[in-house]
Amino acid sequence: MSKKRIGVRRTKKRIYLDHAAATPLDSVIAGEIQKREKNTYGNPSALHKEGLLARELIEQSRALLADGLGISPKEVIFTSGATESNVLAICGVVDTALKQKVTRDNKPHVIVSAIEHASILETCRKLVEENKIEITYVPVLSNGIVDLKVLKDSLKKETVLVSIQYVNNEIGVIQPLKEIAKLIRHHKKSMDSKVFPYFHTDAVQAVNYCDVHVSRLGVDLMTINSGKIYGPKGIGALVIRRGNTVVPQQTGGGQEFGIRSGTENTMGIFGFSSAFKKAQQLREKESTRLRMLRDWYVGELRKHFPNIRFNGDLNARVPNNINITLPGHESEELVLRLDARGIAVSAKSACDSTSGEVSHVIRALYPDADMQSSEGSLRISMGRNTTREELKKSLQALVEASKIMLDTHV
Repeated sequence: MSKKRIGVRRTKKRIYLDHAAATPLDSVIAGEIQKREKNTYGNPSALHKEGLLARELIEQSRALLADGLGISPKEVIFTSGATESNVLAICGVVDTALKQKVTRDNKPHVIVSAIEHASILETCRKLVEENKIEITYVPVLSNGIVDLKVLKDSLKKETVLVSIQYVNNEIGVIQPLKEIAKLIRHHKKSMDSKVFPYFHTDAVQAVNYCDVHVSRLGVDLMTINSGKIYGPKGIGALVIRRGNTVVPQQTGGGQEFGIRSGTENTMGIFGFSSAFKKAQQLREKESTRLRMLRDWYVGELRKHFPNIRFNGDLNARVPNNINITLPGHESEELVLRLDARGIAVSAKSACDSTSGEVSHVIRALYPDADMQSSEGSLRISMGRNTTREELKKSLQALVEASKIMLDTHV
């Protein structure tokens, strides 16, 4: 349905409730970037003063990130964002296994959850098509938590990688990474393996609200991204713990310890580390504030929509996320009608938004349901500037849009 056909006058001040897709750049960090750019424009690989200043800023930023993650600076590899980090993790580990012939005559085996981000699922699909790997998609329970029994039973001697998203980008559910890490450790011990399988997590949605201390979580590889934590877009990182080998996927000048070639995005890296530091400082305070707002909003939604379905566990989830299904309402039409009323929400991950299909995440929650387009979902994700007044207005807009849709489709 086109926006013209919605035919509703737009409000003057828009309400942004799609922070899981992208966050605005923090104004203080934006100002700092602008100031630094005047004197830190050199190529960080150059030997002159301008280059050395850029290199110094990058290494200071790397150290700041590493400190917050509880790791060594050399374990932080800067990339262009989460997708590149995820691809580097998956393909880099598989290529390592193939190069070292760790599975002998058998193909390397990879385990991922059924609700991973598209960058993980599509990369794995491509590797399967190329006949490089065998793969197991671990299902989730109806609350969105990975089925740990299936995961445990899926581990075998050929398993070289397990990749489980820390926080799902659509339903906001937090996976029990420590428990998964324990299962993997026990498996490695039983196989008498000191290396494989590696444990990777896409922690992009976790940084604002969860503990991301790498050692405490027990992961070997971790993806993080600046554009989801109020930093500049187009910059991310892959954590690779010391002792783990990942074959580079991008060759050239040998930057980032030879793992990711290409001139570093100096200002992006600086902004990323600044945003990470601020996110960690605000984590507990913001989590408490948003949890209160979310719980209030959930109560209000239940009052106005008796048949509403909340997707994913309401407790084991990040505090800014609400994912709902309104039976009889097409998700994309709801998004457009709310947009026309000045409210920005999403039907699913922004990476999959051009597809008219029901989200693979929602399908995974209800595998036996016969879902049509009217059984999609609406993701409401709050941020640092979200207020109760904004949520009240968004609720009113949702009620109005719903009434029009139901009257129109009768």
